[in-house]
Amino acid sequence: MHLVVIPILILMAILFALAIMTGVTVFVVGDIFLLVVFFLVIARTAVLERRRRGVFILQCIEHTMQLNAPLPDMMNAAAHGESSVLSGKLRRLSDYLENGMGVADAIDITACGVSDRAIRLIRAAERTGRLQPQLNRIIAEERRISRSESLDSILMFVYPASILTMLLLLMGGVSVFIFPKFTYIFEDFDAELPPLTRWLMQDGAVYMPIVFLVAAVVCCGFIFKMFWDLLRGGSLPNLIPGMDWMKWNLPICRSAVRPGCYADAFALIADSLEAGQTLPGAIVHAESGAGNKVWKAQLLKWHRLLESGNDITASAKQAGMPNLLIGLMGTGQASGNLHEVLHFVARYYRSRFSRMAAVIRGTILPLMVTIAAVLVGLFVVSLLLPLASLIESTALDAI
Repeated sequence: MHLVVIPILILMAILFALAIMTGVTVFVVGDIFLLVVFFLVIARTAVLERRRRGVFILQCIEHTMQLNAPLPDMMNAAAHGESSVLSGKLRRLSDYLENGMGVADAIDITACGVSDRAIRLIRAAERTGRLQPQLNRIIAEERRISRSESLDSILMFVYPASILTMLLLLMGGVSVFIFPKFTYIFEDFDAELPPLTRWLMQDGAVYMPIVFLVAAVVCCGFIFKMFWDLLRGGSLPNLIPGMDWMKWNLPICRSAVRPGCYADAFALIADSLEAGQTLPGAIVHAESGAGNKVWKAQLLKWHRLLESGNDITASAKQAGMPNLLIGLMGTGQASGNLHEVLHFVARYYRSRFSRMAAVIRGTILPLMVTIAAVLVGLFVVSLLLPLASLIESTALDAI
């Protein structure tokens, strides 16, 4: 974290000194923006620590189940060797479990840093009696996320905000200091500014407030997300109507959302079948663990079709299940290993979800750099064109 915080503090001090010496508002705005980024870095670090505590609590529960020991006693024992914050959460979790509360509900009330998705899956697994395999999957996935979201996550979070700050300072500084000088110089030489520079000067006054407004909205969105993760945790509520439909159907979003939903649901169905439940009952448990409303509706439709006596493969196709599952359902049913087929499909979509998340993370920074390079190049060219035009006009006058 020090690799990120120290440069931000140094840059804030430089901008503050420039603001005092020059009295220019743009440096004050940049300093305020960097102050916000500084607090966001601190909040992001706290969120990552909160998630690590959640993984530790899940590991304690999973190890206790392996030992077949009482959960409340083991949580109390684990609390003695931890810090005050984690120790208090473990003791509260032990009290809730001792009073007969379910594991998912106790984790949810204790606010242990476990995501809403993980709590839904744990609650569904409790109903099927297959809690330990579900905990193993969640812990493995959380460990993978924790490894990828250490310093890289903080840098990835700060980098867009830093680029936005630099672009605002560049546009503000050029508009305040340089463009007015060009206007006076070209008026003295009775020359006309190049079209690109003139466009930026004339339309910049119109677009600059829009740019600052977009920057403010983006900044407020980052702040809201950070404080939501810090205080409540879990996924953001769907503030926009139809958000689940857009996540499920829009081309880029569906590539990131659908594989994760498929993996969670098919793993739950496979666990339920291994526990001796029927396929329609297993689908009901998977529906309770789903987070996307569109996907929940498809699972319920599949359940209704099976309850009506439809064929297992035909009902899956009518309900909109993925083609891979439809192609393997008949084979799994005929061999009597349907749960193994579902585990295979769940592993396939989980790996596909991991690859898509890695692609998205790897694309964000190059895309931000490209956009920043285009904008900076636009301003540089708008500064060089008047100089070249002025040199050319004075050379012609000298001839």
